[in-house]
Amino acid sequence: MPLYFAYGSNLSRRQMQERCPGARALYRARIPHHRLGFTGASESWGGGTATIVLAPGEDLWGAVYEVDEECLETLGAREGLAYALSQTECLQEDGGRLRPYLFVKVRDLEERPPSERYVEVIRRGFEDWGLDPRLLDRAVDRSRHAEVDSGG
Repeated sequence: MPLYFAYGSNLSRRQMQERCPGARALYRARIPHHRLGFTGASESWGGGTATIVLAPGEDLWGAVYEVDEECLETLGAREGLAYALSQTECLQEDGGRLRPYLFVKVRDLEERPPSERYVEVIRRGFEDWGLDPRLLDRAVDRSRHAEVDSGG
């Protein structure tokens, strides 16, 4: 069965269960030299949405789920045209290497802050997986500063 790397709102186990009832939560993992970012403008969430950003020396932490093909299709439909399904190497905490699927933003790449509602769903996911919430706070702060710097 395919593996899926969640790093945004799909970190929330409740949300993943609603979207993909057969998904099985496996473990935390990280993608080296990347970080969490927020870009574009989602009508449904009311602000920027999560994406993976190249960032030498940093790690993008997330969670790996075992899913089926139908789940990947469901998630792809939810993500919309701004995202593309991709695969990348990530590392488990024990050093094991995986190549899970993930959705990467390919449109609307201008950094924009997320809505508080969206951040709270991601924060619940960080809590679900025991991830450091400061990583989320740092990504939100970066998006807010980028908006101010660009005159937004």
